[in-house]
Amino acid sequence: MENMIWTWLEHDNGELSESSMEILGEARKLGNSLKGQVHAFLLGENTEEAAAKAVMYGADVIYTATDPIFRAYCPEACLAAFAQQAARAPRIVLISGTRNGASLAPRIATRFQWGYLANVVKVAPQDDGSLKINTETYQAKVNNTYTFTARQTVVLVLQPGSIGVGKADKKRSGEVRPLEPVAEMTDRIEIIGFIKADPRSVSLNDAERVVAGGNGFRNQEDFEILQGFADALGAAVGSSKPIADKGWLPYSRLVGQSSGRRLAPNLFVSVGVSGATHFVEGMKDSQLIISINKDKGAPIMKEADLAVVGDLYEILPEVTRQIRAMREEAERE
Repeated sequence: MENMIWTWLEHDNGELSESSMEILGEARKLGNSLKGQVHAFLLGENTEEAAAKAVMYGADVIYTATDPIFRAYCPEACLAAFAQQAARAPRIVLISGTRNGASLAPRIATRFQWGYLANVVKVAPQDDGSLKINTETYQAKVNNTYTFTARQTVVLVLQPGSIGVGKADKKRSGEVRPLEPVAEMTDRIEIIGFIKADPRSVSLNDAERVVAGGNGFRNQEDFEILQGFADALGAAVGSSKPIADKGWLPYSRLVGQSSGRRLAPNLFVSVGVSGATHFVEGMKDSQLIISINKDKGAPIMKEADLAVVGDLYEILPEVTRQIRAMREEAERE
């Protein structure tokens, strides 16, 4: 066994996913602590740019495979690719808990008889070479601690958005190693089409845009103003803890540390949220943060890239109207 950190990266036609960049940053930190390299599996066609970006975000070695079967997610083919390197067992296999990642991780652990943990929030290497790993369950109300010895390989699944994407280092260098063609196999998963996710039902973890409301709303009926704004923006709706406690939204739409996750969407808009510490911890890694609040001294305003001071009952309807008008004009063109 070597102190290598393995990762499996996802991409869309060569564009590296945010969850993959996020997991690479965590793998790099662990690699530095363990004095080991980060080896990434990037499977599919047109991965040259993605491989270059993977190096900038922490990979030392990138294994590539261009077999046609990798055009779509095929767990059996991914396992065959991993098997080519499994003789040199890594210390840790780190995978983002996306739909495909959460499916592949237990298969890897089972295939190679390695340890496995999901919902991981912290990995701490110890002086004796062991790993102390923390996971959270029951909406982050229960924290579990596991220890793996220095002789054990473990597959760990981290929740997407729980860490946030770090900064790229354009000065880093890495090596791309093509894998041997996988044995001929049939993909047992048939993709017959794609359905665009409905922002009203998509998980906050998977949403690219999130709009969250707080105590600035006077009653539950007024939350329809926020929903209309979110619909125009194509965003998922979340809330601060007081709103969920009132039952205005289910706890599955809760934003903040109390939810057991940290969001990192491309756009996060808070409306009428003061910004308690537990709320900020759950969304501060968002790429662009806009806050709307009457109180310019509210803590959330300090976190915002754009802070809008004003009455949400005046601002939201007008912004919603303008967004819809721009979309209608774009559709006519």
